[in-house]
Amino acid sequence: MEELFLDANFLTGRLPSELAKLKQLKVLFLASNGFNGALPAAWSALPKELYVGLDFNTNIAGTIPSAFASNTGTFYNLFNTSITGCVPPGLLGNFATWRPLPNGGFSTRDLPSCR
Repeated sequence: MEELFLDANFLTGRLPSELAKLKQLKVLFLASNGFNGALPAAWSALPKELYVGLDFNTNIAGTIPSAFASNTGTFYNLFNTSITGCVPPGLLGNFATWRPLPNGGFSTRDLPSCR
């Protein structure tokens, strides 16, 4: 399987670490659901050159696991999540983080690089 689209399916709970076992994935789209909790450290084993859409899961929180530093080819869309902290070295630019503004616009919410 190269693409898994489960956006807007009313899915809830923690992000499944088992998704890291899908070694052929090119697109993992989990946007607009009710996921919560942190990004699983096991996701550091996701395939390189993968797009991970987690946008509009406002209860995904915590920081980006340092184990993600080993996977420089994966791009994470974290738009409108509650991820905080810093981006592991070498991954700045692999995480899109924006936040909605009260007027309906959007503002970048750049996470700093971990030093």
